[in-house]
Amino acid sequence: MLTAYNLDKYILYNKMRHFRFLILVFFMAIGIISSQTPRSDFRVNDLILWDQTHPAVAMDAAGNFVAVWTSGVTWDESAGQELDEIYARLFTSDGTPRGPEFQVNELWTHIQDHPRVAMREDGSFIVTWESYWIEKTGFVGISARIFDQNGVAQGSEFLVNQYIDDYQGNPDIAMDRAGNFVIVWESYGQDGDGYGIFARRYSQNGQALGTEFQINVFQENDQMQPAIAMDSQGHFAIAWTSYGQDGSENGIFTRSFDQFGRSLSNEIQVNVSTTGWQEWPDISMDALGNFIVCWHSSHNPSQTYDIYFRTFYRSSVPRGHETRAHAPSPDWQVFPSVGSDPNGNFIITWQSAAASTSNDDPTFHLYAQLFNKYGNPQGDTFSVNTSTAHSLEGPDIFMLAPDNFSIIWQSKTTNELDWDIYIRLFKNQAGSFSKPGKTLKKKYEKSKIHGPLRRFLFSSHSHSL
Repeated sequence: MLTAYNLDKYILYNKMRHFRFLILVFFMAIGIISSQTPRSDFRVNDLILWDQTHPAVAMDAAGNFVAVWTSGVTWDESAGQELDEIYARLFTSDGTPRGPEFQVNELWTHIQDHPRVAMREDGSFIVTWESYWIEKTGFVGISARIFDQNGVAQGSEFLVNQYIDDYQGNPDIAMDRAGNFVIVWESYGQDGDGYGIFARRYSQNGQALGTEFQINVFQENDQMQPAIAMDSQGHFAIAWTSYGQDGSENGIFTRSFDQFGRSLSNEIQVNVSTTGWQEWPDISMDALGNFIVCWHSSHNPSQTYDIYFRTFYRSSVPRGHETRAHAPSPDWQVFPSVGSDPNGNFIITWQSAAASTSNDDPTFHLYAQLFNKYGNPQGDTFSVNTSTAHSLEGPDIFMLAPDNFSIIWQSKTTNELDWDIYIRLFKNQAGSFSKPGKTLKKKYEKSKIHGPLRRFLFSSHSHSL
């Protein structure tokens, strides 16, 4: 129902949309915004006012790619938060923009956040995100929208979740070769106790293939932070964080399904070491259905964090033990993202900061490591970013081959106040990655971060992630 309060919001929203357009025109005229020549890393977003956060990237078979992110419109004093929208931009395989950034969402209310994207081989793509009022209940739900290879919307955004009480958010999406896709998310109160993990299957044209279904079997406490991967035939696996299930704080669990959404396994504990906190998993899958799960872990005595991974066969049988993705370090390695090629080679990227007990915000930099399909490191850990002046956070990766992948992140390198979106393309560089410096999906809400990482990140004030 359109109340007087909502009508005011709608009027403000349209004024700000018009204002945003005028700013873009003005900045283009004076040269603040211009076409960018691809370089080592480059800014994705045109507009450099307000925060641009929570980036994600996907590529087609030719290496052309789409970047999506959350774009702040303005600050809403009455609501006490930013008015956010979801934006996207298309690029050719060499990083040349195919046009300006464009708006993904249609709804005008103030929470549009945490976008994720999947792209077909022909360059068409689907974006999913969490949206306020999509459910028309005053809660946050999951939206999605389909676009062709030129960024033209193929219909309106649509509601994914069917359970509309309370909060549904933090979505992820994966797609098979035919373009069928699955969206997964966390839902509060639906499984009977705290957060649970739910998913829904769709055909290539966006037709729902059945109802939403529950992923987690263990329902006590919270199951959160889902991530999904899919092979070319439509088999998929989902990983998530579960509190208390492994006998100590948070653990990482996974479960596999066939192309019809039928379970192929019980939920399986991924982490072997159970002491402390295992959180924020990501997952990737090769063309045959073998998959990798990575996460950050604080099970060492110093209570710093490291990045770990474990590989699995398509049957969900582990291929090996959990393995640290990098050399031992006293620094904090957190919030990993993983991408794999069809042959099973994979790259893990993460953000790193020097461990500190001060009240200053940590400054993160980005690092990555290439592995073969057996989990053996190929070469050294390498630095992702070329700029080190400010914090770089929230990386996402898409990989076509060991010498053809892209990593996207958010950074404050434009000015000291606002976040921008940056990306780096790695092409034809196998065996010659840049070396690390001196040291090494999704807003990471304070309420969802636990253990020593909570104290580290929020000692003074929270980051935008």
